[in-house]
Amino acid sequence: MKKYLVLGLAVVLLGVMGARVWYVRSACGGRAAPAELAQWLENPDMNVFEIGDKSFYVQEAIGSQGITLAYPKPLKGDFRLKFDLMSLTSEAEIRLRFGKENGVYETEMKFSAKTSKLKFYKNKTLVLEKDAAQIQPDVFYNFLLRREGRFFSFAVDNQEVLRAETDDLPVAVRLSVTGFPDNPAAVEIMDWDLQN
Repeated sequence: MKKYLVLGLAVVLLGVMGARVWYVRSACGGRAAPAELAQWLENPDMNVFEIGDKSFYVQEAIGSQGITLAYPKPLKGDFRLKFDLMSLTSEAEIRLRFGKENGVYETEMKFSAKTSKLKFYKNKTLVLEKDAAQIQPDVFYNFLLRREGRFFSFAVDNQEVLRAETDDLPVAVRLSVTGFPDNPAAVEIMDWDLQN
């Protein structure tokens, strides 16, 4: 009987230690599992999603306002957010928002089979607009969002497409993907990795 009691206690302690390690890793950033991404979905009832072993699939439902993943914790100081994203639709808008109250910065990448445009906003005012990397459906692209000191940069497949000066404020990070009424957005995300 003592043997089973000790074994049971050991299992409980291992479970508590594992949960604590998971909590510390989540609180400090690092690689997020697909199940964690599902927890960051805003309005999950308006999206269809599937959690895989290595990837997270999500599609906006008819009548939704798009797909939004909101990282649950403000980021302070320098950070580096990297993830792979594949669009399963030929046209969509990808927005990466990072900001707090009045200091909201936003990158918007509109892509279609013909053209891609990148726009950078500060407080909803267009600061920069340029042609962006061509995004094709059914291909994984690596996205990298980085802040170093007062500078923010955004890269697609190791090609820097945007560099701008920003305020050094704690920021909330949100990834939004929006399709079109007759072509709802669907994406697959892998290897979400945050270093802060």
